[in-house]
This record gives sequence, C-alpha cells and structure tokens, in this order.
Amino acid sequence: MEAVLEFLSGVPGPTGKSALEFVLVEWCSKQHLFFGLYERKVSTLALCKLLQHAVSMQDVRIANIEIKGDQVYTSNAGVKTRSQTRERPAQWTTIPLLVKICKLIIYELSNAIEMAMNSVKEEDTEDDEIEWNDDNSGGDDAEGGNLFVAETQGIDSSLTAYCGLNSDYLGMCDGDVEEEEDPDVLNDPLYSVDLRSTLVQFLQSLVQLPCYAVFEVHFSSQEKQVLTNIGITT
Repeated sequence: MEAVLEFLSGVPGPTGKSALEFVLVEWCSKQHLFFGLYERKVSTLALCKLLQHAVSMQDVRIANIEIKGDQVYTSNAGVKTRSQTRERPAQWTTIPLLVKICKLIIYELSNAIEMAMNSVKEEDTEDDEIEWNDDNSGGDDAEGGNLFVAETQGIDSSLTAYCGLNSDYLGMCDGDVEEEEDPDVLNDPLYSVDLRSTLVQFLQSLVQLPCYAVFEVHFSSQEKQVLTNIGITT
C-alpha cells in the first residue's frame, strides 16, 4: 500500500492537486455506485484497510484531504423551481476524507444488516409456505393433489425458468440474493468474508482510538442509530 500511496502522491492529478487526492475523492464519491455484492465488499474492505493505515501511521497525505460531506437542508427551503435551483444550488458540508470513509463504512454496515434481516424474513416466509402446502395437500384434485397448489407450482416453475433465462435482472428471484458464477470470484477468500461481522469488529476497534472523537462529531442521526444498534454509543 505504501508504494502506491507514495507514487500517487507524487503525480499531479487532472485537477492540479495530487493524483492521490483525485483517486481517493473519486473513489469515496462513487462508492454507492458499485454494483454487485462482491464488488461492494472488496471496495468496503479496502476502505477499512485505508482508514486503518491512515490512522495508525498518522498519514497526513490522506488526513489532510477534504471532501464533500452531507447535504445542508434549511427549514424554510420548501419546493424550489428550476430557476431557484440554478440560482441557489444544493449546499454541502466539507469534511475530512477519513471521516467520509468512516461514514461510508457505517453505510455499508447498515446495508449488510438490512440484507441479513431480509434473508431471515424470507426464510420464515418460505417455512410458512411449506407448512401451508403440507396442510393443504389433501385429495381435492381427482388425479392427485390440490388443484390450486398444482397451478401455483406451475406458475412458480414458469417464473423460475424466466429468471434463469434473465439472470441479469438481479433482485427479481432467489430472494434478492445475487448468485455469483465467476470462478475467480468464488475462489477469492474475500468472497466468503462475513462483511457484517467484519465491519462491526472494525468499528468497535475504531471507537477505542483518540481519532474517533473527531469522527463522531460529523455523524448523522441515522449513522448514530446504526452504531447504537451494534452497541456503540455516541
């Protein structure tokens, strides 16, 4: 990592500042655009490594970078016309890059927690459907089985076949769980990492460091709630 940081910090970027600042600002600004569970996991774990390095090494090359933070809302903003939006564009706070990285990590943890909760709900729903089918598997249909169940099973089969042929439409089938098929991805140790537990442990370690007091000043109420849910009080 040090070799890459050293190289980028010595190369000018397209904005006139260092390439290091350009790359990190672009990365953090577009983290929410990463598509795919594996891609988001790799990016998030890399952000953890970068934050850990910057804090432990007190790397001013990273610590001195500033980035756009949260949007500033005014109580009397109301509904704006297009001309008013052009005249008074949205305003944003400016925060240290390391704070932004920490906020992104909290955001990804929130997503991981929500996915885990949805997965549990889907499993409960499937169990309920199995029990319902078992309870209603009598001989209503003369040729064997409940006609309604047989018809719905046919619909399910058609839907499964459609989704199999249209696997690019992620989220439509298999309980919104992305099925990874790339063998290189499946063989990557990062693929099997439990992102939720890893981020929880990371944040619980971060809260013990002196720099955390600087970070938590910039947390929104939603971010504080996520931290409270994992036992971190702010």
